[in-house]
Amino acid sequence: MDDNQTSTDDYDENGCDENGCGESDTEIESFYDGISSAGTIHPVLERDIQLLKENCCQDSISVRSLNIINEMDLDMSFSTSSLEECVTESWGLIHDAPIILRLNLNQKHYFQADSDCKIDVFQWCSTKRSGALSQLKNIAEVFCRRSFCELTNEKVAMAVEGCTTAQASETKSKLLEMGFIEEEVDEALVYSNGSFQSALKWLFGESDSFQTLIRFFYSSKLDVKVAKGSAYRCRDPKEPPSLKKGFLVQLYRYMQQRLLTLNNYCPICDNHHVLTFDVMLKPVVCHNPLCIFSFQTLGVMADAADSIDTQPEVVNLLILLTKAAANSTRWDQILLPYPTVVHPKKLHKLALYEKKKNIEKLRAIFKCMPMMEKLVQHNEKDLRVLLDERHMLCYPLLRWIISSNRSYIVKLPPDQRLSFMTTKHQFWLRNSPPVEDRRFRLNKEKYGSVFAFHGSPIENWHSIVREGLIVASGTHRQLNGAAYGHGIYLSPQLSMSLRYCLVKTEPIKDSNKKKNSKVTSQEALPSDFLHEDVAHLACITLCEVINCPSLHRHNKEIWTCENSEFVCTRFFFVYDKLNPVNDSTVNITDKHLSKQVEKLLLHG
Repeated sequence: MDDNQTSTDDYDENGCDENGCGESDTEIESFYDGISSAGTIHPVLERDIQLLKENCCQDSISVRSLNIINEMDLDMSFSTSSLEECVTESWGLIHDAPIILRLNLNQKHYFQADSDCKIDVFQWCSTKRSGALSQLKNIAEVFCRRSFCELTNEKVAMAVEGCTTAQASETKSKLLEMGFIEEEVDEALVYSNGSFQSALKWLFGESDSFQTLIRFFYSSKLDVKVAKGSAYRCRDPKEPPSLKKGFLVQLYRYMQQRLLTLNNYCPICDNHHVLTFDVMLKPVVCHNPLCIFSFQTLGVMADAADSIDTQPEVVNLLILLTKAAANSTRWDQILLPYPTVVHPKKLHKLALYEKKKNIEKLRAIFKCMPMMEKLVQHNEKDLRVLLDERHMLCYPLLRWIISSNRSYIVKLPPDQRLSFMTTKHQFWLRNSPPVEDRRFRLNKEKYGSVFAFHGSPIENWHSIVREGLIVASGTHRQLNGAAYGHGIYLSPQLSMSLRYCLVKTEPIKDSNKKKNSKVTSQEALPSDFLHEDVAHLACITLCEVINCPSLHRHNKEIWTCENSEFVCTRFFFVYDKLNPVNDSTVNITDKHLSKQVEKLLLHG
């Protein structure tokens, strides 16, 4: 290889080449010539590559040139190590493996080529198509298609004139890798005198102007999570970075911006979600009928919002949560979002739609839905036949329930369950996207954190897993009184949070078992699935809460937090007839119990 060609060894290390996945150097060298033969590469492209290497990590760039047909493959590598493992898993990515954006360019003509550049997005070790990779590919294709229509080699050359060749500072590179826009990073570094931590706080909204906006939302009694989302959108991730360092740097910075905010946009039309949807973790199709039609009938971007690996226990939970909301007398207030389903026989019509709600029709479909034990016995093809026989809308409704989930929910294996929670139905529950999660971690470093329970009737959880915990005080969603004021109601005591579930829970009565046994219901149970009687299901989440002035400890039992951004769900527990509450005296402030939680969060 020539000196100008960056080795692919780094990709092989991160892409587990030793396992046989990825391309070997021998295969690449046998097919590609290096960048050689002066004059075969357009000078604007050559300058763009130089600027890309100067302003981005050299190890993130790989160039392979095929001079015979004037084509070049240029790989840009984007690290996923800054994303939490639950984020990469919920997006279908391999944690710590770089995302590769490959451009196939005409190296002789560059922007004056007869056809646009070809694009692929992948991870070396990925054996299946990830939703996030599909979404990123769509984003890159749209951006490049527009750029190749609007730009010429001359325009790019003029934009680059006078550009400094000085390499970006290490601090600036770190901030850019986190997805911030370059102009804002430059401004933040000026305000912070080059300090990484100070610049990070400025970028995350701890400047005076930002806090003024937040105080306005407080005075208006609006959800601060929405306020934060509104302020962050002032820095639009879809706004193209400057072209002053060439097109390739512009594309690289743009993709960095978009990577951290995939959850904010519809994976089909790439339009921004409404306020309550952009603070959730998993991508989901928007309410545009065309996107719904494309997703449900044509399978467009189906892998971006519909995971085929969803655990049966999680599917069981999601079905029951939606069923409970539909059967509630408050359905019109809490069944949010309302199911949207294309009619399977009249594809130009919607059988279920938010603007024309038919609750009796929806309830009738749920009555036809088979129990989970029967659903798991069939493969995809047979399952569809079974559900179509029950009701023609059973299958599309089931698919909507799974694909509309915005939270990361995973059943805890027996060896990871919290022993003091006497139910086998224990789940990870995370719904904070990368930007929100980083703010949470910054605040945790500043104030510390504590754990607390939050209980709510089962009918409310359909919207919670799709919109997150919100401050419902003073809104139409408020069910209980607000004797302790505005905020999310929490408690360190399990018994208090269970009262908010509005379900009568009784301990197991068994003369053969000792009183106060904490293992009773986790061992010998006949089914891994929840009992179908939603009236007897109690749902509790264990949250991590920033220990800041926004957290008010009114007494030993009741806390409130007026800032929903300071409350992060961690675990979810469900009690049913076979898994009742054995010990409601649990107090999570007990150091022994809180250490169990911390250990699971650290090593789980």
